[in-house]
Amino acid sequence: MAAIEPPPDGPPATDSRFVRWIDGAKRHRLVVAATAALAVVTFFATAFGYVGDSIQTISNWANPHRSQYEALAVLDLDLTPAYVESKLGQPNSIVNWCVAMGCPASEPRDTVKIYIFNTPQYVVRAVFDSNSLALYAVTLMSADLQPPMTFGESLGKLGTVTFEQAQGIHPTDAAIHMGPASSAYVEVLAGGRPAHYQGLFLAWAPAGWASSPMRWDMNGARTFDQASQLPGGFFDPTTVSAFRAGSTPNTFGRFRDNGGFVASVAHHAVQLIPLLYTGTEL
Repeated sequence: MAAIEPPPDGPPATDSRFVRWIDGAKRHRLVVAATAALAVVTFFATAFGYVGDSIQTISNWANPHRSQYEALAVLDLDLTPAYVESKLGQPNSIVNWCVAMGCPASEPRDTVKIYIFNTPQYVVRAVFDSNSLALYAVTLMSADLQPPMTFGESLGKLGTVTFEQAQGIHPTDAAIHMGPASSAYVEVLAGGRPAHYQGLFLAWAPAGWASSPMRWDMNGARTFDQASQLPGGFFDPTTVSAFRAGSTPNTFGRFRDNGGFVASVAHHAVQLIPLLYTGTEL
């Protein structure tokens, strides 16, 4: 009898079913493995997502004013209005320099604008000359923030140190205003070239935060006010030493000390006092 040959198109039927069973099992294991892998990835992605959200929540709870600190940290001289607005938001008002500060009619300063940014925690007064930040002042409006003050080195945190305790600051000029409804004080350090053409000023703004831990030494203020009214007109640091030792600034600012218009104004502390009233109802 002749041998039975396998069909020319493949192995016997029994062999084909066996192979299909093996292949199906292999595919089943691959599906199971892929599903398990996907489940693991999904689990860890979800877990780490929750962890990330939790970390963010804890960070926000521990430092609820982080966004305000970050906004203030970007302030620097020579910035454009558009860049400052991108960090601080839209200004609450824009005031022409001459309207707020006064200018001789023969010297209009239409290119100089004061942008005022109000928040519950701080007020920023940014002075732009030809669209370049020439001076800025940060005034605390609550005890929530204590932003760092720097001028080459750390001066301490605004609202926590007295004028005297601000490291290395020896003002080149100072002025005080004591009115029936409010008072203000400004001291200036004109740095010029040694300070990379920057100047500093610390101040007590009349509408700024004035409660604890802020201090205003009334006796020292009266002493300096009386000395300021004496003939001569020269700034004597000894007349303001008691006030500086017993008073805390609520305002920190810097200006571009390059001989320009704003610098020429900022060299004279008395001329900056109107800036502290700009944007207030005082």
